[in-house]
Amino acid sequence: MKNNLRGNLVITQRTLQFVWNASRQTMTAILIITFLLGIIVPVNTIVWSRFLDALANINSDDHLSKVILWLALNCGLWVLNGMLQKINKYYKDMQSDYVNLYITNKVLDKINSLEIIHFDDPNVYDQINKVNSEALNRSISILNNLVSIIQNGVILLGVIGIIILYKPAMIALLLLTFIPILIINIKISSKLHNIYNSRLENLRLVTAIKSLMIRYDNIKELKITQMGNELLLRVSNTYKKYLAEDKKIRRRNTTIQTFGDSVELLTKFFFTLYIIIDCIKRKFSVGNIVMYITSIDNLMQAIGNIIVTFANTYNDNLYMRTLFDFLDKEIPASEHERTVSLNHFKSIKLQHVFFKYPKLDKYVLEDINLEIEAGKSYLIVGLNGSGKTTLIKILSGLYEPSSGEISVDGVDVLTYDKNSYRNNFAVVFQDFIHYPMDVADNIKFGRYADKDNNSKMYRAAQQSGAIEFINKLPDAYETQLQNEWSEGTEISVGQWQKLAITRAFFSDAPITIMDEPTASLDPIAENEFYLGIEEMIKSRTCIMISHRFTTAKLVDKIIVIDNHRISECGSFEELISREGKFKELFTLQAEKYNLGDVVYEA
Repeated sequence: MKNNLRGNLVITQRTLQFVWNASRQTMTAILIITFLLGIIVPVNTIVWSRFLDALANINSDDHLSKVILWLALNCGLWVLNGMLQKINKYYKDMQSDYVNLYITNKVLDKINSLEIIHFDDPNVYDQINKVNSEALNRSISILNNLVSIIQNGVILLGVIGIIILYKPAMIALLLLTFIPILIINIKISSKLHNIYNSRLENLRLVTAIKSLMIRYDNIKELKITQMGNELLLRVSNTYKKYLAEDKKIRRRNTTIQTFGDSVELLTKFFFTLYIIIDCIKRKFSVGNIVMYITSIDNLMQAIGNIIVTFANTYNDNLYMRTLFDFLDKEIPASEHERTVSLNHFKSIKLQHVFFKYPKLDKYVLEDINLEIEAGKSYLIVGLNGSGKTTLIKILSGLYEPSSGEISVDGVDVLTYDKNSYRNNFAVVFQDFIHYPMDVADNIKFGRYADKDNNSKMYRAAQQSGAIEFINKLPDAYETQLQNEWSEGTEISVGQWQKLAITRAFFSDAPITIMDEPTASLDPIAENEFYLGIEEMIKSRTCIMISHRFTTAKLVDKIIVIDNHRISECGSFEELISREGKFKELFTLQAEKYNLGDVVYEA
């Protein structure tokens, strides 16, 4: 219990620190105004009692002036209260925006710092989804809870000062009455949070299905396969299942809360009745009777609000814990030791490298021994699932080997700063990004530090062959891409691939890696690409993965991966002269283009 309480206090403290750091000036204004709003309630209770006493004793102009004075004070306090409420709302709305920006920056910065291996864990996606959907609202809720506790705390102290002069024992009795309500609210919050956690992955799937159904790229296939209704049914069934569960939960919670509210109202009734009878016996003035009754009412409201606020804070903390767990996720210790920058290299060696993905027992790569020399070109070939793409992910520093060593000019790659090392690579993956921006951004994101270098952009587009279709777009390089945006233009998959290749050319990285770079290109575009690739091969280190052997004669070395190992490595002439896997695959592909006496030489 102590650990749980301590943990909640730590989370509350960290959340409030977030809220404070978001904008200290705005938060200071909120605290001052909240304090003033709290003072107004007990002060106005006293003012109203004096007004009633003056009204009860009115029998001359002098007494009338007192009535008017107390009434004016009461009215002034209500006007002041209204003004402060409006000003406080303004500052709270502003603070909400600041907190939104602060947390968004923190979360995105953390996501940006995570390694690709973290994203192989489904729990990370659950955490990110929960953080994105709940963290902002919960942090704002804790801000509102803080404001509520301060305001009601000031009210509580004020009315206690009034009641303690009358019946001090009443205060302790009222506090005891609310303890069961606090326990009930905390238990309900815990149960609801556990239910939310158990549904998180299914709800994430529902969100993914809904996103899938509105993506422009997916609509054509959904129409042809007529799977829209099936996906709709799956979403609907998930919601119906949870609605049925929620109905039972809400019914039970409503019953419990109704019982708690009834106890609170009965308590208020008996206390009010007691005050009326006791004050009449003691011949108190009408103003004093109303003051004590109002004070009891304000006291119960303040205690009730504080207890509900504590319960809400406990509930919010359950969700905020996920945010802090995510932000506290550790990056491997070796990250902090990498201080050496890598600006150039002569060779990169992989020695006895093994690799397997998290939660998998089988190795994807086994005993890889390979040397990549600066200025040389390479073609990686092999069947699907053999480990080709995984190899380039390891080579480019996205993954660390499970065992074995990667070295640059004889120095362990773990010595180098990761970002410095990765800057040496421009990689075109099969699942390249379609940035929802204009053409220029889609190219310049290859190396955004050179975003003002338009001549470099034009040169990269010329080299990739993308310049031809770019110049035909409505606004050329300033054309917004994708139909889902205002004035957006949709381009073909092949054109997207050309942009991805252009992005790689724009980066000017010493090593360019392309995974199936012509998979979506038509024959003419593919031919143009390979004509351009000859120039690229001469100017930088180039590594390509392809099922097509069109570049086999252009590269210096061909690397054959078979059954997760490098089975062959050598030039085209060397490998074609052997009875190995490369010759087998090359012959199979060449036979497809055998047209009588004409053979297409791949």
